[in-house]
Amino acid sequence: MIHIAKSKSGKNNINYFQLDINKISENENLKNRKFDLIFSNFGGLNCLSPIELNTFFEAAVQKLNKNGKIICVIMPKNCIWENKYLFFSGKWKQLFRRNTKNSLDVNVEGKLVKTWFYNPKNIKEYIGNYYKITNYKPIGFYIPPSYLMPFFKNKVWLLNILNWLENKIKNWSFLARFSDHFIISIQLK
Repeated sequence: MIHIAKSKSGKNNINYFQLDINKISENENLKNRKFDLIFSNFGGLNCLSPIELNTFFEAAVQKLNKNGKIICVIMPKNCIWENKYLFFSGKWKQLFRRNTKNSLDVNVEGKLVKTWFYNPKNIKEYIGNYYKITNYKPIGFYIPPSYLMPFFKNKVWLLNILNWLENKIKNWSFLARFSDHFIISIQLK
């Protein structure tokens, strides 16, 4: 992802780092450095417990410039697509599995990863008084999760319709908690 971002930016004044999110304040590459933006993509912050998430936001305050931002893509507690899939697959015990305060063991490329799910209001709790939420939007309200793509492989016409619908609601923040993911922008106060 960093390689692709570098190739697309075309700018020499952008620094990219791959870091252990739990050690952001200890990392030697970041010592005495501040940034305009911290970005976490597709559920990276979902691998943090509520305590770790709060600690991350507190540590990030020291790493951001004035008016610095954190933009992250997070998996919420309720995904309508996932619940429909589980219901129609007869996996009723797993229905609403995301809607818990506990972690779930999620299979990520053959490894079980402890995963927590957060709605935008949870993020508001964890950012404390350091930040303000400037925006959040649904990702994957109409577009199905990637694990359902084999079903849609030969239904490109249907994916095109779902994509069109997704674009129509992309600014409807209230749908963020029902999507597969949501993107949220947080700025230092």
